[in-house]
Amino acid sequence: MMVSLVILLLFIHATCLSFTPPIPRLLALAQNHLRDPPFHPFSILSPLPDFGLQPVSPPYTSSSSEDNTCISDLKTAMNRFLSPAARAFARDSGLSAIYDLGDYTGCVRDGGRFFIFVVVYGMPFIYNGLCLPARCSSVQLFPVQVALAQVINKMLPIKISWQNIIFADVDKMGAENASLETPGKITWALLGAMLAICILSTIFRQFLPARSFPARLSDCFHLWKNFKSITETANAVDPGLNVLNGVRVLGMAWIVLGHTGEVLGEFSVPLLNMQGYQSAVLEQRSYTMITSATLSVDVFFFLTAFLGILVCEHELKKAKTWIEKAKGVLMVYFYRAVRLWPLYGLSILVYLHVLKTLYDGPLSYINGYMLQNSPCYDNWYYNLLFVNNFVRNKETDDYCLGWSWYLANDFQLYLLVPILCILYSQRKLFGFLALAALFAISVVTQIAVFTKYEISIDIVHRISPKFWSKYYDKPYCRIAPFLLGVLFAWIYQAKGKTSSGGDTNPSLVVRANSTIRDNAVIRYVMYLAGIAGILYCVLAYFDFYKTGSDKTLGMHMAFAMVSRPLFVASLMLLLYPALLGKAALVRALLGHEIWTVLSKLTYATYLFHVLVVSFYYSSMHQSVYFTPAKPFIFGLETTVLSFTVAFFMSLVVEWPLTLVAKTWMRSRPAVAPVPATKKLDNSTLAINKE
Repeated sequence: MMVSLVILLLFIHATCLSFTPPIPRLLALAQNHLRDPPFHPFSILSPLPDFGLQPVSPPYTSSSSEDNTCISDLKTAMNRFLSPAARAFARDSGLSAIYDLGDYTGCVRDGGRFFIFVVVYGMPFIYNGLCLPARCSSVQLFPVQVALAQVINKMLPIKISWQNIIFADVDKMGAENASLETPGKITWALLGAMLAICILSTIFRQFLPARSFPARLSDCFHLWKNFKSITETANAVDPGLNVLNGVRVLGMAWIVLGHTGEVLGEFSVPLLNMQGYQSAVLEQRSYTMITSATLSVDVFFFLTAFLGILVCEHELKKAKTWIEKAKGVLMVYFYRAVRLWPLYGLSILVYLHVLKTLYDGPLSYINGYMLQNSPCYDNWYYNLLFVNNFVRNKETDDYCLGWSWYLANDFQLYLLVPILCILYSQRKLFGFLALAALFAISVVTQIAVFTKYEISIDIVHRISPKFWSKYYDKPYCRIAPFLLGVLFAWIYQAKGKTSSGGDTNPSLVVRANSTIRDNAVIRYVMYLAGIAGILYCVLAYFDFYKTGSDKTLGMHMAFAMVSRPLFVASLMLLLYPALLGKAALVRALLGHEIWTVLSKLTYATYLFHVLVVSFYYSSMHQSVYFTPAKPFIFGLETTVLSFTVAFFMSLVVEWPLTLVAKTWMRSRPAVAPVPATKKLDNSTLAINKE
């Protein structure tokens, strides 16, 4: 008789429960129930069969002929689903068949009414599609809510009531999501106003006096000029830095791929075979590219420091007094925030008030529900202050735009760049001692955090509740790659000097650069060491996710502290000869002009890519059968879509407002760009924002 517990969960073929088991025990429990003897179909309006539950007399009654017809249809659907063939299929498939939305498109095409069946227990963890005749309403499903609550309580180690079970009318919810509220209308109005200003500036620029303020302001919004600036592929002042454009774009594509694959395994995406996803995470080495995508973020920490040092050193050289240097530092901070704020604020508005109106399909209810409960409504200003990684919502223990933790860390770490530049310019020893001190503080802090909260980096078997809030998004735990960026920038600044020059006692850095340039064997050793280090860091994630539960706390701590700086250092061993003008193949691949164009879009891509992924999955009308290739196919599609959205946002919002800030600040010598570095700032060094 216990098979009834699962058969009722499998109820209504079009329903197809989408149940993402976070605990393997639940799956084992359900599979054991499937082995019980079958039972005869029963009516949902009759008392429940005697398997330990109290009979329920449904409070809903009606004499309406339409209601009775709907109830009859429900009985027919249930009896058909409880046939021996259906039970045999469920048993043979090991419950994987219940992760199914059904055919939303076919239901709508045939004039049916589509519902999403949701069980909420802390978070929605069971949902499925249900196609009913148009005459049915969610009120008529109340008896199913009551009966199913008892079944779930019997089958699973949880306690819920019928109030935890929701039948959501997809058409009704879709109409509610599609309706624009006042903030959404304001967001669209802002986008429309920006586009209108750009179009008018493009049309009327020719009628304005040259070099006048209106003309210069119009140039900031000129669509054609901005388009040419974004698509310009001319080499920067330092051609060697072009290889970083390729690193920047590929790193961003890796981030999009990682988030696409990660979301694919969450409850908001119905998988027909959740076991296939779990197997890929634990058994497929190719899937390591998804699970290790967090390493790509450390590349951007490195690039922020590396390029930030190069820009800051140049700017501070123009300051002759300490007062001028202090003003210059403050203006550098302000300019960076001004460049980030407009597009950052727009992404929050789009996320809260526009995204849900774009959803199309049965999953719009789930993702719309998540947006309605977003901490952005209460804590959005923490993001614009770049402190959201420290201040979380008290109720949800989360922050607005979960992926924006990086921007907060990046801005906080960037505050160190001018300080380190000043120390290094006064005396190189001061700069290196500051780096050593910051690294030592980071190591001690990480040890203390791991020890106090017993943090595990194994997010598959035993993820620590404090992994994200106490370790992952804190700058003092993520600073090592940033410090490596500062170190390599100081080394790179000596590249123009040679040990065979007039200097009778060249420094160690100068001699090292000369050796790398002149000795091919050294360069090949660097290539091999770099490739080996990168492969180790990436593939080691596979080992930790597969056997992480067997490793000690010390091993988790050591891997977390070493893997990220090791990955960045290995990448620089591979790239540094190219920065010195060697490694022709690397320069040809990563320094290609196409990367120069795409690299200017990475900030907008980072802000909007999760919104694109959410829209992509929410627009699915059917469930997905997982295969190892699926995340990579979906990742390629979402990457292309994300860069496409980023191009529009950059052309209409980011680029014009950045030029406005530059126009306003050009009269201030502390941060005014000189002609020799203009291209470097606009193309390659724009990476500082990411």
